[in-house]
Amino acid sequence: MASCSQYSAAFGYQVFITPVSACGVDLNSVNGGVGAGGFIDPTALAPATEKIVEGASAAEILLGDPGANIVYDNDTVTTETVFKLLGLTNAALETDTSSETVTTYDTESKGFDQNVATSKSWSLSLEGVSQFGDSAYKALRLLELNSVAGSLKCKIGRIGPSGTVESVYGYVTLTNFSESVEAGSIVSWSVTATGYGPISIDLDNSASV
Repeated sequence: MASCSQYSAAFGYQVFITPVSACGVDLNSVNGGVGAGGFIDPTALAPATEKIVEGASAAEILLGDPGANIVYDNDTVTTETVFKLLGLTNAALETDTSSETVTTYDTESKGFDQNVATSKSWSLSLEGVSQFGDSAYKALRLLELNSVAGSLKCKIGRIGPSGTVESVYGYVTLTNFSESVEAGSIVSWSVTATGYGPISIDLDNSASV
């Protein structure tokens, strides 16, 4: 994966994912950042060359040989497995605010509409170049494939860009996967990480301006 790491370094973002079942989601846990002891702890990553296969059901992802289920559910699987996405070319955050329009004719509003924010949504648009054998890429594929049949979700955390320690993190459902085979075992891919519940943003207050 040395050829992919140079893309990651040039792009400047680090993105980590942790497979989670719908039953293992705890929206109150979206805090603590991306780091040792945080919402996502990237201090011990799954090896990039590790074997990844679908389990006996769509709700399982097996890592290693022999394979063990790594989809955290806080019941039978209580250890989180963290992958680092290599070869990223995009990890853009998008947010949206839904609102309702209130029209009044009192003197305070002077007849102008008033928009009341009612809900928030967010997503990360992920794109990258990877090798077919990369374990993080294979885990991402299975998380998107079985987001319905297996109720699979994942934790996601983004740090960067280079020179900053800003982190963005939360639970997501992976959707809209697409690929383009570039050459041999190299694949260009994209997927949307659609927010499931709240997002946390830890701003960088140490970066120079």
